[in-house]
Amino acid sequence: MNKVKVAVVGLGWFGEKHCEALSGISHVELYALCDVAEPRLKEVAKTFGVKKTYTDYNKLLADPNVDVVNVVTMWDQHVAPTVAALKAGKHVFLEK
Repeated sequence: MNKVKVAVVGLGWFGEKHCEALSGISHVELYALCDVAEPRLKEVAKTFGVKKTYTDYNKLLADPNVDVVNVVTMWDQHVAPTVAALKAGKHVFLEK
């Protein structure tokens, strides 16, 4: 069985909790991360061993290997990445 490649957009406290949960699922690969704060992005990527990192979710969505996008941004920042991910043909998990 191929692993489902999941990306997480938004790496605040709850975004990191998503990473923890996803990394514990055997058929899921935590494939890519995205956050506008580059130091935080690097920190979480190192913690979970994720090589694909982005500060622009549009660039992440252009990656054809991403199957699912978890949007874990602040409540007032959900719409744009969620709509963009759906338009890019990705499955979306929207937190909140």
